[in-house]
Amino acid sequence: MFRKLNRQHCRLILIFAAVLFCCELSIVFLKEKANAEKVLDEKLVEAASIADLYLDGRSLHNQASIEAITQTSEKHWAYRLETLSQALGVTYIYTMVQRNGEIYFVLSNPTPEEVAGELPYEYMFLSRYDEAPEELKQSFAGAISQFSNYDDRWGSFRSHFLPRQSEDGTAYVVGVDIPIQTVAALGASSFFIAARRSLFFIILALPFLLISLKLSTRLWREREQHYLFDELTGLSNKRKLLKDLDDTAYPSLVILNVDQFRKISNGFGLAFGDEVLRAFAYHLSTYRHDDVTSYRCYRLQSDEFAVLAALNLPYEQRLAIFQDFYNYVVSRKFRMPDSSIVSFRVKMGVAWGDEDDLFLRAEMALRKARDTNSSVVPFNEAEDVYRVYRQNLVKMEDVKTALYERRIVPYFHPIVDATSGLIEKHEVLARMVDTEGNIVMMPDEFIPLLKQMRLYNRFTLQLIENAIHQANAVSADISVNISTQDIGSERAFSELVSLVRNSKRPESIHFELLESDSLIELDTLIVAILELKKINCRVGLDDLGKEYSNFDRLMALPIDFVKLDRYVMPNLDRDIEIRNIAEKVIDFAKHKNVATVAEFCSSREICRRARAMGIDFVQGFHLAKPCPRILTEVSTF
Repeated sequence: MFRKLNRQHCRLILIFAAVLFCCELSIVFLKEKANAEKVLDEKLVEAASIADLYLDGRSLHNQASIEAITQTSEKHWAYRLETLSQALGVTYIYTMVQRNGEIYFVLSNPTPEEVAGELPYEYMFLSRYDEAPEELKQSFAGAISQFSNYDDRWGSFRSHFLPRQSEDGTAYVVGVDIPIQTVAALGASSFFIAARRSLFFIILALPFLLISLKLSTRLWREREQHYLFDELTGLSNKRKLLKDLDDTAYPSLVILNVDQFRKISNGFGLAFGDEVLRAFAYHLSTYRHDDVTSYRCYRLQSDEFAVLAALNLPYEQRLAIFQDFYNYVVSRKFRMPDSSIVSFRVKMGVAWGDEDDLFLRAEMALRKARDTNSSVVPFNEAEDVYRVYRQNLVKMEDVKTALYERRIVPYFHPIVDATSGLIEKHEVLARMVDTEGNIVMMPDEFIPLLKQMRLYNRFTLQLIENAIHQANAVSADISVNISTQDIGSERAFSELVSLVRNSKRPESIHFELLESDSLIELDTLIVAILELKKINCRVGLDDLGKEYSNFDRLMALPIDFVKLDRYVMPNLDRDIEIRNIAEKVIDFAKHKNVATVAEFCSSREICRRARAMGIDFVQGFHLAKPCPRILTEVSTF
């Protein structure tokens, strides 16, 4: 009987465990699948909204704007949308309009195979979409966002349709697709996750179920601790902050950075630096104020922290609390191993409100605090930084596209012999143009963006290659600006030398080193100049005289010519100090047997003044303006 009861009990235990396993498996599977599909749908919604902003859809989909789209501009937008689709992790991004009850495409990105040239690109503009799913038609009819699973000639997709209206009232829809296989894979993935979590019920008998539940709970908490909390300080991390932002009413966010904390780690070791960070984090978390509720601290990275609080107060009271918080933070003093006492200086950026980009706004305010060396900067004082940041993102994409489409082109500005009045050579200047050849951006605007995107060296090589091709066609000499970024990178400089060496006439190519970039090591600069001179190039120094240049540097460099700073010639008569600088540069140059060039000769009188001073060559708008072709004649003087 005892054995029989034991067998029955074991059977009941096993059955109960199996039932619990199946229930757990079903619950976890459905929950994981629902969460995964929710995340996927949120991704589609976000991608559609970003695409509409990226396209500036309200103006692009006006009736007149749609009619003005050409095949060239359609392809331009298509390839830009392909770049965006890759960044957002979706397959297709497209827009459509409805005319006389029929749905037509306006823009769509190509497939990766079309981008790679494996398949011909299909022209989509105003092609009728006969296979439109019912949800898309409902989106047009009711102006309601819709999700849809459907098949068409391009495949099977999960899509989101975002109805919008242009500035002139034209209705259009932004669509975003991902393969239906991605959705199907969520089910399999969710099942394996559920099976893995529920496997304990198979392995363990019912008497150990409670133990396994406790273990699972502990493991889950450890995983959550690792995912949402900083291991060093115990504070919540950036993931937790972004999650808490959505759940906080009247949120006020402070992002603060500890000045020069790295000096402590470098001076006293990483272990001591970690101890100081833990102490600073504890000090940060102990701040209290009667008007501050729901106060939470976070460590974002290294020596950067954040504080999130609920503050429903007028502007002046908010600022007073932020200042009180700042005073509290900097009041803590730390003893170093050498017995010195240190109190940290911090920079704080502050933002508040229910905006979706509250974190970005606080970061922009912190950047403004760093740039202006201020203690506390509210976002409303950093709005210009934020606006410039957003504008730069758009500009960077435009500049990148122009570079790849070879629309950053050389313009040529003649440099004229001051004695004969004949053209000696042409300085190569860069201009960014549109598809019609009209200038849309100048170098002082697009070159910093190219440097930010690490495309500057590619730009230099492309510009020089283009200029050499045009100069060789008419046997003209050219002069090209190069910076320390071209010289300081061994690979970039090697490619530059190789490009010039393999040109038909390397002796016709002159290089102008920017004097403002001359902080590079002198030995490195001399080696680079000699390397260029080995292949018969001539090398000069640009903008000499700017901000009381070091003339001893001129004497040490093996150069062939110098260009007076652009501020010299127009101000000779108004500033005696500038005139003295010009005379000194000319005397130095004559002593070294180096040619001199005067820029910004904007009038006949300035040209003649330069010649009278003994300057060898002149350049300026009086003679000719920069031109996309190489000139053969200039104005006389």
